[in-house]
Amino acid sequence: MVLDELNDFFVTPEIVTYAHQLYYEDLITLYHPDLYVIPMAPDGEIEREMLYNDYDISRYGCNEYTFNYNDNLYTAILVNND
Repeated sequence: MVLDELNDFFVTPEIVTYAHQLYYEDLITLYHPDLYVIPMAPDGEIEREMLYNDYDISRYGCNEYTFNYNDNLYTAILVNND
């Protein structure tokens, strides 16, 4: 993942595992999938924009989903890589 170090700051491994399980069926249909989990907060929005603008994750297609984990909202971005 491009932002492993950012996930360490904002998102616990349990949340990433939860998102992976939640969207497993979608992930297995992608060619080389990546899963990014970011909090729905101002800092998370900055990271989201960085993913789209600096890393161009939408180049081969991606989907965004919002999910709730322990009363906190997160965005899961499923990316299809070539």
